[in-house]
Amino acid sequence: MSFGTFARKVRDPARPFALRVRALCGCLERYHPLGFETTFGYLEHLAGPLRRDESALLKAVEALSASRTVWLAEVSAYADRCRAAKRLGERAPRPAEANPHRPDRWYGDPRAGALFALDHWRSECRYRGRSDPRIDELVAAGLQTGLSAEQRATLEPLVPWRVLSHLEQARSHRVREAEVEGESRGRE
Repeated sequence: MSFGTFARKVRDPARPFALRVRALCGCLERYHPLGFETTFGYLEHLAGPLRRDESALLKAVEALSASRTVWLAEVSAYADRCRAAKRLGERAPRPAEANPHRPDRWYGDPRAGALFALDHWRSECRYRGRSDPRIDELVAAGLQTGLSAEQRATLEPLVPWRVLSHLEQARSHRVREAEVEGESRGRE
């Protein structure tokens, strides 16, 4: 079944609540930009206790659908750019260009999604007894000032690639927000 079919099942008040929650899991199987568990956790963070509260469940499916809509628009724009490049004789995608066919962030509010994903990952490490103070220090430094090449080289073997991606996204969105805020103050 498709994402849309599962989303309709989540929204159907005639269905038993437990099956509606299972249908949300079906949506997450088809679209989980932060990873399945982290996306589920982020939806609970945004909407509330969705396993017990119907309004939270509906907020969660709406948030997931909104993120997916933004992602689909990005996939479409990427396809348009690829077709245009192909017409110009550039057949391979540029390695530096992000490929939206592998979602790696929460579309719509990437910074909030990235910060949640980093916190979720750090909590999992503490829970499993794999906490490392060096990682906490490097993640904090990465969020504040960005990672130097040396810090990144230290962190790379210690964390999954997705964590580095979330860290870079959270930092880049923070920098953009500061630039926009600075520009708006300059106009005043």
